Amino acid sequence: MKSKLEENKILCAVVFAFASLLITTAIQTFNAVVIQGLRGRPAFVTLSFMVIIFITKVLFGIAYGFLGKFMSVRNRYLRGLVFMALVWTTAYAPQTFGLAGADGAVANAIFDPPLLICDGIGYLLSGLVLGWLMPDQYTPVRTLKFSTMLRTMILCGIGLPLLVMLGDKLLYLINPNFAARLALGVSAAKAQGFHWIYFGCFIPAGLLLPWFYRLTAYNSDNLSATWEFAISFVLLIWTPLVVIVIAFGANLFATLFYALMFILILWPLTWFISKMETKPVPGPHYVWI
Repeated sequence: MKSKLEENKILCAVVFAFASLLITTAIQTFNAVVIQGLRGRPAFVTLSFMVIIFITKVLFGIAYGFLGKFMSVRNRYLRGLVFMALVWTTAYAPQTFGLAGADGAVANAIFDPPLLICDGIGYLLSGLVLGWLMPDQYTPVRTLKFSTMLRTMILCGIGLPLLVMLGDKLLYLINPNFAARLALGVSAAKAQGFHWIYFGCFIPAGLLLPWFYRLTAYNSDNLSATWEFAISFVLLIWTPLVVIVIAFGANLFATLFYALMFILILWPLTWFISKMETKPVPGPHYVWI
């Protein structure tokens, strides 16, 4: 049964989404009832919210189907856990912690420390399930010069927040309601603090993104691996996490325009990262745990 399941990556992604949804729901229920002492479900947990979360997790599973085979982790459970940890640190955390300086219904529903901690635990546990479900394969790691990696990290750490700032300004010129502050309902009094934290959170995102590529598609000599990484990260991981704010009350059209802006920014950025080392560096090829 397991081998037949492994042969169908889409089915694996759907099963993963169901399992991940159950894990997250159980953890969040414990958080709401036991830790926070709430009665009933949180206001934002609706049928549409659950559907969006489910679709998001399916897309994560498909992304792992593309990139998991390039990871140099022999143990399948750890491979899935590392992948979901990369998703959390490079995409989920920057977008979520960027709302720390905001006010309004959307930010109050999303940026909740206990909820974020529970989500982090859910990501890691679901990573174990993901590793168990998907085909058991890995790729030996390719060596890379530290100076090349450091240079790429610094350029992305500076470039990503600057590009997002410019994109936000451009959207404001197109329609003021499309800018992040107004789309999320942040008050004018909180505007400055919101912008500092929001754009600042794209610095660690830019720094960590090269590591996501280095630990996955970089290990492959196949030229298509670069496209697989771009499609997986930009369309299957980052964009769903942008769109999910609609379920919390964010402006629909503003969110869709913002998602498009991120695609136009991240697509060339992933191409730039893929050029950090075009040829394998002489050295040992090994496999992690």
